[in-house]
Amino acid sequence: MNVKVGVVTVPQRDSGETVYESVGFAPQAILFVMSDPGSTFGYSDTNTLDTTFHFSFGMYANSKNRVTCCSQLSGTIDSHTTISSDDDCVMWPGSGDTFFGRLSVDSTDGSGFTLLSRLESWDASTPIAYIAIGGIDDADIQDVDFADGDRTPFSFDPDFLFMSHKQTFATGISSEPAQMVWGMTDGTNQYAFGFSGNDDATDEQLCGHYIYNAEMIAGPGPAPTVATRYAFTSFITNGWNWDELELGSGSPYILGLKANGQIKCGDILSRTDTTQIVETGVGFKPAALMVLSGNYALSTQDVSDDVHARVSVGFVGGTTNRRTAGLTMDDGSNPAVSSGYWQTDCIYVNNDDVGTGIVGKMDLVSFDSDGFTAVMDDPDPAACFVIYIAFQGEEGTRGRIMFLR
Repeated sequence: MNVKVGVVTVPQRDSGETVYESVGFAPQAILFVMSDPGSTFGYSDTNTLDTTFHFSFGMYANSKNRVTCCSQLSGTIDSHTTISSDDDCVMWPGSGDTFFGRLSVDSTDGSGFTLLSRLESWDASTPIAYIAIGGIDDADIQDVDFADGDRTPFSFDPDFLFMSHKQTFATGISSEPAQMVWGMTDGTNQYAFGFSGNDDATDEQLCGHYIYNAEMIAGPGPAPTVATRYAFTSFITNGWNWDELELGSGSPYILGLKANGQIKCGDILSRTDTTQIVETGVGFKPAALMVLSGNYALSTQDVSDDVHARVSVGFVGGTTNRRTAGLTMDDGSNPAVSSGYWQTDCIYVNNDDVGTGIVGKMDLVSFDSDGFTAVMDDPDPAACFVIYIAFQGEEGTRGRIMFLR
């Protein structure tokens, strides 16, 4: 298997212009994350306090693009936005029916991929991190309706599933809770993580957080509500079986991969000291990691935590190749208080409420023969539950970026 973690920096582009990224192999699936911390747009390597955030997580496989993005305008009320698209892999939401940027994977070849600008312009340059995967048996994305039992949307037998939340696929932006959900399973382990932030009838911001290790899909709302809960049971021909714990509405988009055991998911705990975190039992030496956390302990099953909504998403290709994006929304604030960040020196960030800022950082020490070693450069105030996806394969190096008209 081939895997590469990299960054595409997209300057202002006219609609129809393309950006080519060389990864050194033919990518079959690509994950994307973007966090723009603040209303002044563009790159920042520090936590930006009390600002608007724009956050996007997308994927590509088998000529299909999917993305969910959200934003929160700090210092206002009723200003949460969440939107999904089946035409894009990166979206930069504004307000009303406006976007600051939209990108899709237009094509792939034997050495990389081409991003197509689907908007007249981006407001400014901003980095987009990606994990590109190739050299596996098969990959596809399918939108799957919720139903109990067998789900068979693929034309191959997957051994890894990764899902992201779908609101309503649309081209315009409507006022919604700022909400995102992730889920995954390698057939042995499964995880669900999500957050929600919205205004109540008195315009107080209400948040919810949920992270659990025995469900594949869960949709947290304002505490203590959790809806749409499904637990993976087994892989089957062309799909999987799951138990419906709580009926869901809509349909998530699910990335199915047939990687012959070369992608695994697991969990670690952050630490309140600088003792190294040694993770073993992965089954191979990773070449890349995706690290995902909400900066809290493991949730109680079916209970959305009444806390600030936080997200930390790290794409890790080595000790000098890591990008971590995230956001914070303060629970109980009126008007809304939020912040975003984009870090280049760690794999995990604990971004406390806006008045405090970043209070914990984890970095990679090494990829090991059966796992990896990490350390808290800045110890956490309390141990937090952290999910990871480990990718086997050759660790890629950064390719050239070409801008084409």
